[in-house]
Amino acid sequence: MENNVNKIAYDISKLDTSETDKLIDVLVNKYGIFANIYPYPAGIVSIDAQTSFDVRIVKAGSTKLMLVKTLKEMLGIGLKYVKDIIDATPCAVINDVSFDRADKLKTELEKCGATIEIR
Repeated sequence: MENNVNKIAYDISKLDTSETDKLIDVLVNKYGIFANIYPYPAGIVSIDAQTSFDVRIVKAGSTKLMLVKTLKEMLGIGLKYVKDIIDATPCAVINDVSFDRADKLKTELEKCGATIEIR
């Protein structure tokens, strides 16, 4: 059986891009076999996908008081720490969070007039 698998793998490695796309189409649509890794941008998620993100303030904006209040509430930190973050802008607000949390924080901080980036 190992010889069969090796032969199939060898044959697949010799396919050009068009033939590979057709093979994947048959495997997915006819046999219900899905791949986790695909070397072409076909919308299939790679196993190397980023899972933790950092949120950074690039510019604090003009409504700093609203920004202070929002940061204090969302991060659960004291006023002094929030002030230190804003004074150090551009800087990281929070590191190693899920994309959902990073996106929610970005949305709320942008409502306060801040320029935010997620890395």
